[in-house]
Amino acid sequence: MWAKLVYPQGSRPEDSGWYYFDDKGIMQSGWICDKAGNWYYCNTEKESPYGKMVTGWRLDTGDGNWYYLDPLNGVMAQGWRKIDGKWYYFSPVGAGVYAYDPAKQQWIYGGGTGRPLGSMYKNEITPDGYQTDADGAWIQ
Repeated sequence: MWAKLVYPQGSRPEDSGWYYFDDKGIMQSGWICDKAGNWYYCNTEKESPYGKMVTGWRLDTGDGNWYYLDPLNGVMAQGWRKIDGKWYYFSPVGAGVYAYDPAKQQWIYGGGTGRPLGSMYKNEITPDGYQTDADGAWIQ
């Protein structure tokens, strides 16, 4: 479940935010898929603050792709999204390149040739025939 943690004044206010806990109460990190099929990203041990939900743009260093996480609820963007006045396309289907590791209790990038769900198209033609530039924006 999600819990909003608000740290007291005088501490690091940037640590306040949404965190996800499993059914045993253990804070989760990395890619998280809820029961409704929505994907989120929470900071890992390499990122600070650990476990906090990420919103906005995120470059996944594991697979090298850009993702956009809704600033209001953290849900991974899929399909066309208008962001700061520009249109971007995010894969609405995944190729199964992420797999759940029960030992680590995390979704892990396994490589492969497919495109991950939610990954941004850049310098490519989208499935509906539109060209994107090097930054991923639709070339009008």
